[in-house]
Amino acid sequence: MEESGIIKEVKEELPLSGPVFYLPHKPVVREDSKTTKVRPVFDASAKGHNGVSLNDCLEAGPNLLPNLLEVLTRFRRWKVAVIADIKKAFLQIKVKKEVQNVLRFSGTIMAKPDKWSLIGFPLVQSQAPFF
Repeated sequence: MEESGIIKEVKEELPLSGPVFYLPHKPVVREDSKTTKVRPVFDASAKGHNGVSLNDCLEAGPNLLPNLLEVLTRFRRWKVAVIADIKKAFLQIKVKKEVQNVLRFSGTIMAKPDKWSLIGFPLVQSQAPFF
């Protein structure tokens, strides 16, 4: 993940400005997956020591998902349908440097225990399309 620019190692000697939040996470193992057998799942709804979660601090924004009935109707309208999975595309969107301190996590990556920050867009926030 570090090589692909999704995460970066956190250097504690850097001066911190603004809030810092460590996202709790757990591994999800899929033995049947050919590319990614283990992936982290972050919990932005977990409460911190002050009783507030990352999701509590984010504005949700309007629902940008189209109406399912409209999608199905359009899907059946033409002879050829095109679909795409953009889940991994979100990780290619970089978050602002001033936001990276609230997207920290700790863990062992490539046998290297340390503190990390997400710099690729994680799909954990309540306002994903607006980040």
